[in-house]
Amino acid sequence: MRAAVVGLVWALGVASEPDASDVAGLRSEVLGEVGDWRFEARCSAQTCIPVLVVPGAGGSVLVLPTVPDDPPWEVDGVALHKLTLVDLDSDAKPELKVEWRAISKPRAAVGSWHRDLTTIVDTRAVAVRMHVETGSFGGASEMHCAGTLTFQSDAATLNQGCQLRACMVGGALPGECETGPKQQTHRVTWMR
Repeated sequence: MRAAVVGLVWALGVASEPDASDVAGLRSEVLGEVGDWRFEARCSAQTCIPVLVVPGAGGSVLVLPTVPDDPPWEVDGVALHKLTLVDLDSDAKPELKVEWRAISKPRAAVGSWHRDLTTIVDTRAVAVRMHVETGSFGGASEMHCAGTLTFQSDAATLNQGCQLRACMVGGALPGECETGPKQQTHRVTWMR
């Protein structure tokens, strides 16, 4: 089953996504802990994969999804903004909220990019219930967005401001920057 989508939640289980067996032998860096949960970057010489170490499960891990357009081998680094246990759906059982960043390898003529993501994990079922891109920043030719994700008992709202980087560094087409950043609001629901 998948969460209802408003253009921001990605389907899980894509064949190219890494799984727990793919990260078992990789170098591990603990980026944060809350309760007995640990958020780690599992890295080889070519890539870093974000994982959650499941408490009391003998070291088993839940691999967090990346954006399907960003194959795992393009993720050069993983950073943690915030890791919290919070009851998002008012059922008295906390979900794990992971606010993190995927960083890419530099690309010719574009440079590096990073994506800010929020992933919600059901701590009882040990399953991802929502995965949303809350920010995206890259080279001068790309769209740049940053947003705030707020939760209610049945859904979430992402208020996001987007602007072409070209507006800030020059090179934009005439009239492209006159209205300023574009404001977008998206409503997202998650699977219970």
